[in-house]
Amino acid sequence: MDECKEKRAGTEAQEESGMTKGRKKLRRYIIAGILILLVDLIAFSIVSWNMNRKLKSELSDAEKELQILQDLVDAEQGEKKGLQTQLDELLSIQNAEPVITSTQLKEQLESVRELVTQKYLYTDADRGEYHKTWIFDWDMPFSDKSFLLRYDGVIKAGIDLNEVEIDVNEDTRTIIVTLPPSRITDHNVPQETIETIETKDGLFNKVTIDDSNALISERKKVMEQKAIERGLLVDADAEAQAVVKAFFSLVPGIDTYQLEFK
Repeated sequence: MDECKEKRAGTEAQEESGMTKGRKKLRRYIIAGILILLVDLIAFSIVSWNMNRKLKSELSDAEKELQILQDLVDAEQGEKKGLQTQLDELLSIQNAEPVITSTQLKEQLESVRELVTQKYLYTDADRGEYHKTWIFDWDMPFSDKSFLLRYDGVIKAGIDLNEVEIDVNEDTRTIIVTLPPSRITDHNVPQETIETIETKDGLFNKVTIDDSNALISERKKVMEQKAIERGLLVDADAEAQAVVKAFFSLVPGIDTYQLEFK
């Protein structure tokens, strides 16, 4: 009996010892598994963190590239708008009627102060007779002298451009030009054309160059009046209008106005 009990007790001790060893072994497996799982989790976390950081970096780079592209698109659109605005302004300028001012037209005339429009050429001949006076304004005996001259003259007529008045009416697109009346601007007798045909000296009273100049000076007034009677100033007025009109025709945009002269 006692031996059976001892065998049974030994068997139970062996079984209990085996169970203890199995539990320890199982515990080690569990711990090892947990450690492996922890290592895997840590490794996964590290990989995930690296991947997340890489994705964030790539996303940031992509956002930067997208912003750069957006800036380029905005700049291109802004440039297109600027070009369109310039084009619209150019078209507006081209379609708009030009504006001409009286100051602008007067500046065109500043280069020429006096406009000579007509010349009157003539040949004149006249006799000069002079004598010396004595007491009580009596003629001195034997002092009579005379001479006959022939010469050519040039009379010029025109207008003073500083006296031109210009009125621009934008409502009616009309330019009214008021011209001053023409006048004689120059009367010249070239010295080389003066010819003395006949000379008669008096006693102690010879013909001099001053006598010739005095006669020509008197005759100038006569020839000027004759030129006026023959229409010199009338022709000069008409020519002045034609010249000023042709002068203004060179101004850009003048064809969009109606030009009137007074």
